Amino acid sequence: MVVAKENRDERRDRDLWMAWHVAVLTRVSGKDFPKLDKLLQEKSEPRRQSPVEQVAMWQVIAAQFGGTFRPMDPVEYAKVIRG
Repeated sequence: MVVAKENRDERRDRDLWMAWHVAVLTRVSGKDFPKLDKLLQEKSEPRRQSPVEQVAMWQVIAAQFGGTFRPMDPVEYAKVIRG
């Protein structure tokens, strides 16, 4: 998911870069255009998924591989973690 978002952001930045330069180079005065840095997206840290989103993603992944995802009971999970 993170890779897909990074690819989308890179394509968007590349397209904006190209459009900005074409527009500026076709005009005599570049004063009317916003600075390119303001248009490009800033790199941000990925947002943390909530537990509900994590379970939903595991269900999608399990379905893609022909299985099912059953969330673990919290008591059972605690036993596994503690060993």
